[in-house]
Amino acid sequence: MLLNMADALAEWQQSITLRKIEINTVDFKQVKVVTDTFIFAVVQPTNAEAITVAQVDWSLKHYTVHTLSKLDMSSIIIYQDKEYKAIQVTAWGDYGYYEAVFEEVK
Repeated sequence: MLLNMADALAEWQQSITLRKIEINTVDFKQVKVVTDTFIFAVVQPTNAEAITVAQVDWSLKHYTVHTLSKLDMSSIIIYQDKEYKAIQVTAWGDYGYYEAVFEEVK
């Protein structure tokens, strides 16, 4: 049996904005729908050795986020009034949380 590590996040969590963008077709036109949701997450600067993505712009800020909320490669967060896109996501579902590396959007 695997330990549920989700409770370990509770001490350091803060509220951040998770932005979902969907493109829908309405009357034969594409319409962008933006939905912002507040989630609780632990946010910390990313250790450069932890990034396994081949193409990374090192001139931008990167943060690692741990959360109970579902994240995927289309996830965008708003942190300290800046927008960040997911560049690496790991689903630790067996342990009860998600981990993602986010890169600042220019």
